[in-house]
Amino acid sequence: MTSSAVPFVQSSSYPLRPGNRVRPLIDGEPAFRRICQAIEAARQSVWATVTFMWATFEMPDGRGSTLDVLDRAAARGVDVRLLFWRPDAETGRHERNAFRGSTEHIGLLEARRSAVKIRWDRAHPGFCQHQKSWLVDAGADGETAFVGGINLNPHSMVAPGHCGEGHNHDVYVEIAGPSAVDVHHNFVQRWNEASERQAPDGRWGAGSETDLPFPIRVPARRGDATAQIQRTIHAVRYRDGTATPDGRPFDIASGERSILDQYRAAIDAARRTIYIENQYLDVPETGRRRSRLAGVRLRARRHHACGVAPHEAPGRLPTNPHQRSSRRPRIAPSAMTGSAARTYQVTTNSGESSKQ
Repeated sequence: MTSSAVPFVQSSSYPLRPGNRVRPLIDGEPAFRRICQAIEAARQSVWATVTFMWATFEMPDGRGSTLDVLDRAAARGVDVRLLFWRPDAETGRHERNAFRGSTEHIGLLEARRSAVKIRWDRAHPGFCQHQKSWLVDAGADGETAFVGGINLNPHSMVAPGHCGEGHNHDVYVEIAGPSAVDVHHNFVQRWNEASERQAPDGRWGAGSETDLPFPIRVPARRGDATAQIQRTIHAVRYRDGTATPDGRPFDIASGERSILDQYRAAIDAARRTIYIENQYLDVPETGRRRSRLAGVRLRARRHHACGVAPHEAPGRLPTNPHQRSSRRPRIAPSAMTGSAARTYQVTTNSGESSKQ
């Protein structure tokens, strides 16, 4: 790392880990094609956290719906588990495109005889649980994770270079190597304490009543990138602070704001340019911090995107999870990787809920 590199933060529940392969996947078509390839090659498990899943969404290359892809994996004996966000009264207007476990959704699962396992999880009141991640073969030697901002939304199933009306520009990141264990840890932590797990309509599928063990070993090196998984978690959403492998116990009951801390560090480290690409930015603190940086130029583009930027030009800023809005739900961002060896900062939350 050079002196101009954006520093990592100490406030994350997950440590910096070298030895990763980090691969950005730009836009929905290539991203979901690669995710489907990984699902189709899965030998043990496919676990995902989902925000929105439109009824009209289909995976690329004629694979059918998301449930088509996942049911085929489950039919092969793969352990398929899904955590879906369930809107509350304040975010109820977004129920239409959230697979929230309604009577209609349960009927669909029954008609399909779906063998997937599901738990539903709410966010902090008035917020959207915006984690979007996929984890293939958790705990195995080939464990591979995908974290990103792309919803299961037909407007996001686009190829790079798209310019159609209503198209969403967004990104996933594929992570193979030591940092994949932290995506594994995050899934287990949320699965075991999903808010609706004990409600009569809070889970689906044989085996969904069973909690998961936390991971106990770090995957082998797969590349040369140093990465850190970061999150936004409100206080008292989860309480089990079991440490990630080779990590430290973390008081998750008090919440985590490592994404915001990372962007504070990124802005403060800027020397020439801050480039922001975001459809919705409501973080007053970021503007105040930028205003103190004499000689740093701010470039902003209002677009549906996640930022990917060199270290000397930090990427886009996350939605402030504590900023109230009367027009749209507040976003609880998911995860972030920072790669020193590959010189990328990649954020994975893009405030898509206003587009649903």
